[in-house]
Amino acid sequence: MKKERFKETVFFEDIPDTGLEFYYADLPGLLDEISECSPNGAIEAHLRLTRRGKNIWAEGTIECELSLNCHRCLEPYPYPLSLRYAYLLIPREVKCHMKEEISLKPEDLDVAFFDGVRLELFDVFREQVLLSLPVKQLCKEDCKGLCPSCGFDLNKGDCACSMVRPDNPFSVLRKLKFAS
Repeated sequence: MKKERFKETVFFEDIPDTGLEFYYADLPGLLDEISECSPNGAIEAHLRLTRRGKNIWAEGTIECELSLNCHRCLEPYPYPLSLRYAYLLIPREVKCHMKEEISLKPEDLDVAFFDGVRLELFDVFREQVLLSLPVKQLCKEDCKGLCPSCGFDLNKGDCACSMVRPDNPFSVLRKLKFAS
């Protein structure tokens, strides 16, 4: 049975001057469409939204354990995730008016855009989880991966295939014959 997907929309006008806080013990459906990872249990999230003029300051935390697939051996492994995030959400209309070139300070790099009317919390949480995933997903730092010839997991031992491994990648050039 498929869980109901988490949905929450916050309208800009509904955020009071004192801010608005959200806490979720679970975010069902957050990673349903992502084949590279899946949650092992609940995804716990906290979010605080504060108005700053026409902008929204968003800060929060996400705690969960994900199941990722190793890029070398393709085996799933647990990946604990505990992250803090903070960034400024700017209405897209402001982005359109930025025609001149500006220099960015480090704090300006944590910026995202929203339509100026409503903010989809699902998108905020999903973006933060996806941005926190490692580029190279490895079950362990010294993972040996799969044999390129037979596909045997080399972490479990040596494979039985008789693949001849050249000394180096350029050794195949010795076999080239040049016409005179």
